[in-house]
Amino acid sequence: MTIKALIRSKIAEKSTNQTELAEKAGFKSQSNISMMLKKGNMRVNNLFALLDALDCELVVRDKTTGVESVIVPDGQKGEI
Repeated sequence: MTIKALIRSKIAEKSTNQTELAEKAGFKSQSNISMMLKKGNMRVNNLFALLDALDCELVVRDKTTGVESVIVPDGQKGEI
């Protein structure tokens, strides 16, 4: 699943919309969300803002050991 597809899925799962997500994530308008979901990539800080607004986090799992780490933006603390 792509990041864009995951975010779209979470928007639906959380019964929210792009306008509400933009407001909660601190973006100026819904069109910012729309553009990010249409483009082929997005900035890491925007990804973290969207994930945070959707009450989600980024977890990286080592393929070899299975050890998982929660990734948080600089300046924030995460729990593993």
